[in-house]
Amino acid sequence: RAWDELFVPRVVRMVQRNINHSCILLWSLGNESGRGVNFVAAKQRLLALDSSRVVMYEGGGALFEGTGDTELTQVVCPMYASVSQLVSIASRSTSTSANRNQQRPVILCEYSHAMGNSNGNLHKYWDVIWDDKHPMIQGGFVWDMVDQGLRRVESDRKTVGAGTGRTYFAYGGDYGDDIHDGQFCINVRT
Repeated sequence: RAWDELFVPRVVRMVQRNINHSCILLWSLGNESGRGVNFVAAKQRLLALDSSRVVMYEGGGALFEGTGDTELTQVVCPMYASVSQLVSIASRSTSTSANRNQQRPVILCEYSHAMGNSNGNLHKYWDVIWDDKHPMIQGGFVWDMVDQGLRRVESDRKTVGAGTGRTYFAYGGDYGDDIHDGQFCINVRT
């Protein structure tokens, strides 16, 4: 519990800052951070501050695949599950299940990372999400729906053709940070 003094106050600040925002549908304990006693303490404190919203935590939800049981999330929230995995998870999570842990909604915490042509199979996910045979599947969150570049004018660029006045999205090497001048950052559908 040595990290309690860092974990719990971070969650308390998050709740205090955001509790009155109507757009907050659920709370998160973090992202891709595993599990442990500090997360249990943070979840308990969070629910003491606001029990009107559920807690969704992928680090805890990933355990659903292994044991079907986790104390950290009230939502089954796999990351990048395939469509067939999503159906399999949902078939174990039904509102009529005798096991309370299997009565939780299923929400993909991340899927369809919007890079290149990765969004080409969205319809397959939504065919399953909208199918009445899977009422526990509630949807998911597409990763990277906002461009990570900044709009600049060509005259600012230090390349051949500078001064044309064209607009482009700058990132990485455009700011002298050549190590990050790959294709990863400008990757979203427009």
